[in-house]
Amino acid sequence: MNKKLRTVRYLWGQQLLENLGSSKIISGYILGVLISVLASVQYLQYAGNRSIHLAEPMVLMMENPVYRFIIFIGLLLVLSNAPFITERSVLMIYRINRKEWAISSLLYMVTHIFAYYALSLLITIMITAKHSYIGNVWSRAMIRLASVEQKSAMVKFGLSIPSTSLLKDISLYKALLFLYFANCFCGILLIFLAYLISLRKNFIWGNLVVLLIQFVGLS
Repeated sequence: MNKKLRTVRYLWGQQLLENLGSSKIISGYILGVLISVLASVQYLQYAGNRSIHLAEPMVLMMENPVYRFIIFIGLLLVLSNAPFITERSVLMIYRINRKEWAISSLLYMVTHIFAYYALSLLITIMITAKHSYIGNVWSRAMIRLASVEQKSAMVKFGLSIPSTSLLKDISLYKALLFLYFANCFCGILLIFLAYLISLRKNFIWGNLVVLLIQFVGLS
């Protein structure tokens, strides 16, 4: 058992190192960063001189279906080479069983998915840090956005409108954690589906299918 765990951990580490400088991975993370910056700047422009909570830009971004779709495209770029078969990995597969390779590949995908959305959260916090607070209370700017300034916020700043029930029924940090883990979980399901399709067909088919699913969800 310990030998199998060591093998899986070794394969997982090798996959991370081998793909570290991939142009697709870098491009995917850059796209996620750019959308996070855009969402943060838009919200700061809307808030003006009013203080905001450091987690609110991430909540707004994850509530926005268009931003969610674009961010997922970035994630798909990061993991677009599933099932991660290279010349070196083929030689490694011959020396181990397929189950260990599949588990290490799944861990590799899950690691990138959680890191990808965590980076988006970190960027939004860094952008808004000087204008935000950390108490577990929705800001006046967010409350007004959800109640009396919906039209102007959409037209002038391109912001999505949070549900008023979200602000009333759930605390800010709970909303953040829920949206973060919900997006990670959906990402895991969709990327794993792309991985399974890629094993049968090729990675292009797998990526197209999950993009179509995301697009249908967008509409």
